[in-house]
Amino acid sequence: MKKFTTNDEIESLCEAMIKDFFKSRHYTNVLCVDIEGFVEEYLGIPIVYETFAEADPGRIGFLADGKRPLTVRREGMTQQIVFPQRTAVIESFLLSPKESARKRFTIAHEGAHVRFLSSATKLNRKQKNLVRPVGGTVCNQTLQ
Repeated sequence: MKKFTTNDEIESLCEAMIKDFFKSRHYTNVLCVDIEGFVEEYLGIPIVYETFAEADPGRIGFLADGKRPLTVRREGMTQQIVFPQRTAVIESFLLSPKESARKRFTIAHEGAHVRFLSSATKLNRKQKNLVRPVGGTVCNQTLQ
């Protein structure tokens, strides 16, 4: 498989997008990314919560393509639902306060599946000299 984008380029692009999101919200001195806001508002991906009934018990997130169904449990009945394209479906047990970190990770993971080449190209041109936060993480770092 031919790789078109390096990991460093992906990381720089993602950082530029987060900074652009912060700027659009007029955030300054932020310690943690509002990942739900970023995915829903900046990437335009609606997030819905369902009780998964998939054969794979490890599946806790799903980015819908508008074609492939997801097996969920609603009102005690198992159903196959085709969600609208570019909808992030997240396992509802992640709404528990003790699952906050896993919920944030899952939302970020599903958001990363989206193809956003046109905005990526614009941001890449706009943000030439990006400074990467220490450790490559956005959370718990002050971004200017």
